[in-house]
Amino acid sequence: MNVLFLTFVAQMSLLAMLTVGYGVIWLFPALFLIHDLEEIVGLKSWIERNGEAVGGRFPRFAPMFRGYTTERMVKAVVEEYVLCLLLTALASTGKLPLLLLWYGAFAAYTFHLVVHVAQSVVLRMYVPAVATSVLLLPISLWLMYEQAYVLGMSLSDSVLYVILGFALVALNLLLVQPGRRGFP
Repeated sequence: MNVLFLTFVAQMSLLAMLTVGYGVIWLFPALFLIHDLEEIVGLKSWIERNGEAVGGRFPRFAPMFRGYTTERMVKAVVEEYVLCLLLTALASTGKLPLLLLWYGAFAAYTFHLVVHVAQSVVLRMYVPAVATSVLLLPISLWLMYEQAYVLGMSLSDSVLYVILGFALVALNLLLVQPGRRGFP
């Protein structure tokens, strides 16, 4: 059921890209889904193989591995993906405040990719989603640069909306997903 639902959501996002337009901002939902599918597919088996050892080296993260289920992960990803689609659809109207809010959320997503690469470096092993992080990070950084240029953003504007994006993500994690803090 989870895979079927995710497939449905992916198809709806492709439909949205075709009906709303091919604007470059629609790369966000596509990149998000590609990345999070790698996490969904690989995280459970990775935790089974490495959770105890990683939890021993980094006790702070041990509780995050306990009680992990793919179903809970899928629910969290779908909720975030729906927000991503909604924010992108609103930003595609071309209204500057919505585009800037989209920029902040996309910056938070891009930082999330950096976190996966850092996790892999610190742990000295593959972590779920590092492969797509390495592949999608250059595209994401380009998209951030391109959108900052198109929107005529100064460095201070970029920093402000990146902070706003992080606050939006943190608020979502605290209010909508209170059981999901940090990794995974």
